[in-house]
Amino acid sequence: MRTYRLSLLGLIAGFCVAGLALSSTGVPAQPVGPPNEIWCNRTGIATSGPATVSVVAGVTGRTTSVCGFIASATAAATIQLITGTGATCGTGTVNLTAAHAIPAGAFINYGGNSAFSSAATGANLCAIIGGTGPVQLTVVYSQF
Repeated sequence: MRTYRLSLLGLIAGFCVAGLALSSTGVPAQPVGPPNEIWCNRTGIATSGPATVSVVAGVTGRTTSVCGFIASATAAATIQLITGTGATCGTGTVNLTAAHAIPAGAFINYGGNSAFSSAATGANLCAIIGGTGPVQLTVVYSQF
């Protein structure tokens, strides 16, 4: 009888451990990056037709974090934020956002109150602008 009790207790404990390991708690994954939320307090402005333009110059020893951007276009266009080195981020380029379509005569608002992405330390922040019309771009960021 004692052997059965120990086996039954072992079986119950095994199911409990397996259930804990496989259960979904609904808790989001740990964020990547600093443990504190990054709030932005600066703006970078660029106006350009189809081109890759520098929006924020990198600063040695500082990281540029982006909270969001607002872009408007008089004709259909696309906008994508990237980082890298060089005048137009042509070296070591990393995409911060996907390319976003801007309908003619419209604007898009992307992001929120806190940073959604950060560039490598010292990297520039640039925008790839596609389409036919000029795009007016305002990026909200911080550097620390």
